[in-house]
Amino acid sequence: MGKRTGLVCILKVLAVTPNRMGAKMVPDFCQDLTPDADIEAYKARIAKAAIYRLPGSGRPTKFERRALDDFMDDLE
Repeated sequence: MGKRTGLVCILKVLAVTPNRMGAKMVPDFCQDLTPDADIEAYKARIAKAAIYRLPGSGRPTKFERRALDDFMDDLE
C-alpha cells in the first residue's frame, strides 16, 4: 500500500500456488504481520480526515482533495 494510504502492510507468504485463485482463498496462503499500532494509527488518520467534511456535503472537488492530502501530509 504505502504512500497513498500511509499504511505499509507486512505479509508473510506461507505457500506459493502455481495457479490463480479467488480472493477468498488468499488468507490461506499468507499471514498478516502488520503491527497493531500501525493499523490503529492508520484508523486514527482516517477518522481525522472524516472530520474536515460535513456529512452529506457531497464529494470533494479535485482542488479540495489535493489541499486535504497536502494538509494530512504536513501532519505526519
